Amino acid sequence: MFTRIKLATLIALIFAVMLAGSMPLNDVQAQGPQRGGILRVAQSVEPQGLDPTTNTAAAVDRVQYNNVYEGLVKLNRDGNIVPGLAQSWDFSADGLVWTFHLRQGVKFHDGSDFTAEDVIFTIQRNQDPDVAIVHPEYFNTIAQMEALDDHTVRFTLSQFDSLFLFNFARGDSAILASDYDGDLNVAPNGTGPFKFKERVPGDRIVLERFDDYYIEDLPYLDGVVFTFIPDPSAAFAALQAGDVDVLERSNVENAPIAEGDPNLTVFNGITTGETVLSMNNQREPFNDKRVRQAVAYALDRQEIIDVAQFGFGNPVGSHMSPLNENYIDMTWRYSQDLEKARALLAEAGHADGLDVVMKIPSNLTYAVNSAQVIQQMLAEVNIRAEIQLVEFPGQWLEQVFFEPWDYQMSIISHVEEFDIDIYARPTYYFRYDNPTFNEVLQRARAEPDPTTRKQLYGIAQFLIADDVATFPLFLLSNALILDSKVQGWWENEPLPNADASEVWISN
Repeated sequence: MFTRIKLATLIALIFAVMLAGSMPLNDVQAQGPQRGGILRVAQSVEPQGLDPTTNTAAAVDRVQYNNVYEGLVKLNRDGNIVPGLAQSWDFSADGLVWTFHLRQGVKFHDGSDFTAEDVIFTIQRNQDPDVAIVHPEYFNTIAQMEALDDHTVRFTLSQFDSLFLFNFARGDSAILASDYDGDLNVAPNGTGPFKFKERVPGDRIVLERFDDYYIEDLPYLDGVVFTFIPDPSAAFAALQAGDVDVLERSNVENAPIAEGDPNLTVFNGITTGETVLSMNNQREPFNDKRVRQAVAYALDRQEIIDVAQFGFGNPVGSHMSPLNENYIDMTWRYSQDLEKARALLAEAGHADGLDVVMKIPSNLTYAVNSAQVIQQMLAEVNIRAEIQLVEFPGQWLEQVFFEPWDYQMSIISHVEEFDIDIYARPTYYFRYDNPTFNEVLQRARAEPDPTTRKQLYGIAQFLIADDVATFPLFLLSNALILDSKVQGWWENEPLPNADASEVWISN
């Protein structure tokens, strides 16, 4: 039997052996976060503006949200709602009155103090029809706002809204300074861990550490440089050369190579990016449901992932991510069946096939690769699809996204979290219009019981899947490639952002 001294000595020896035999990464993690350094992130798409409350592009949120700007609440890396600028909140039994208790001692990057006045200013601005915000519907149930004091805000809703708190975690709800008179698209001013330093159009955006950030010891980095490299091969070459540290998730073709490099780390995490084959529901031939169904039966989602995405990504059958608690798997609704596809085309009066055009964002590799595979699959049922490459975001927004919606088919990933409501807008570029879907969606949002709410969202997902309002292809993989020295990056992406607040670089 060991004496107390001998047992302690043995434990110490075992612990030393374990440390000596551990992998270098474990050593790095055991050391804890290290301070300093500039993180260099390669991003494929450059933001056209810098105000996340007025710009629909996810590229804006990737640079800005949770780095420069923050909301009252935020989603953490597990997709859970956690405190942001509000340290806590409470609500009435009927869910109509919400009171947010704001953090004290928070400053904007221009040195002004964060107060309840800034919260009310921001939400009122978002509700103003003269302000071109992206999603006014996020705030349309707010009937009244009042500042109880400098650090307490009360919201009264016109009806129960199950998305009320969630909507405050979106980039659209970034809190702005009420007395700031600068141009937010040129000179951002937030409360986040990094402040805007400079922008070189066509090249980079530079952020630097905000020394007055309210969370002690954060951020660890001295700054972040977002460099815009649309070509994946050039971006990967920059990573291999040590010119950048992180490749954002448009580099799946390079991921298999990177997995064999001990100096690189590859993530294959889950995102909210539903990549869809859109069809203009109000334009021939896709104003006929049978034609849309024929397209659905012509395609094989898994093969598209395997060929176009190098196996990265997951099949998805509706416009909702598995990160959402209301997600229902709808991939079963359509499986590849070429005979059914041909029969539906003939029934719709296209026995000789169809000639269609796919307008594809030229600088989004996942879209171009997918279009080429889909083109071959459609040819098997005599749908002759011409691929037209258009620049994103400019040409794609002008020709596809905005009126007069001059397109037949397109492919893009919708990365905004919990955005199934876009199918309730007949003027959205899908041009889908189903009153039954709209009613179900409204009931789901206003339903306080979580079980019933999930059932309603399940019905909504079935309706758009059955109608082939779009054809969801796959969930975009968070296929990040990082220098192995980069620690603390999010593996999954529950919302579109490149949160560097807890990232650090090991020596």
